[in-house]
Amino acid sequence: PARDAPAGMGDGFLAGRELAGSERELSRVFGPAFVAELARLPLGRWSGPLASPYGWHVVRVDERTSETLPPVAAVRARLVEAVRAEQAAERLARRLAELRARDRAGRS
Repeated sequence: PARDAPAGMGDGFLAGRELAGSERELSRVFGPAFVAELARLPLGRWSGPLASPYGWHVVRVDERTSETLPPVAAVRARLVEAVRAEQAAERLARRLAELRARDRAGRS
C-alpha cells in the first residue's frame, strides 16, 4: 500500500497505485482540471476526492518538481544528428526528383 494508506484501499491503475509524471503527462491521462486541482493540494496528506475521466480519486501528493527544458548542450548531439538526417533526406528527395525527370525525358 502507498505510504499511510490502509491495506486494500481503492483500486490501483495498470501502472500501479503510485503515479508520477509531468503536468503535461498527467493532464493527458487525467485531464487539465484534475491536474489543476493537484497543484492546489498540500504535500504529504491524503486529499480529495478529485474527479477525472476514470472516476473519483483520493490522492496524496508527495513531491512537486518544476518542469524545465534541458540545456541545448545536453541535447546537442541529438539535434545535430536530426539536422543531418533531415538534410540527407532533402538531398535524396532532390536527387530522386532529378533522376525521375531525366528518366521521363529519356522516354519521350
